[in-house]
Amino acid sequence: MEKNGRKQVMGLFDRPQENERKGDAYEEKLRDLKAQKIRITRQIGEKFIEESAGKDMAATPYADLFAQLSGTEDEIDLTLKRQLASKGLRRCESCGSELPINSAFCNKCGAKQGELETEVVTAGKICPKCGASLEDGDAFCISCGYKL
Repeated sequence: MEKNGRKQVMGLFDRPQENERKGDAYEEKLRDLKAQKIRITRQIGEKFIEESAGKDMAATPYADLFAQLSGTEDEIDLTLKRQLASKGLRRCESCGSELPINSAFCNKCGAKQGELETEVVTAGKICPKCGASLEDGDAFCISCGYKL
């Protein structure tokens, strides 16, 4: 309805339950739209990263973000290796299959496995070679004999 050139809002505050349901519906719609925006933004970022692979990003406004991303990826890789080592496993360098940590060859693709990168174990109390638990003061792993 219009009255004097303006829309007349009738009964807007006369139905609080109906308005509450509409408010809840708007909240749900806003959550869905914000989630959609995040998904689209993530897709844009992923495509940008794919297209930027191999390019020198040092002279761009994204240099710091790419450095953070690279550092995070390196930390993920290292943490995955540590997680597998704690179970006495490693990944095949060729096909990615899980292998016993001391495997010289992959039992899936036959690829020769390189030497494991080892690190000094201090706070982890886990052998970097076989993943066995260590005690404070151990100089050698009691499972594989690795010198710590």
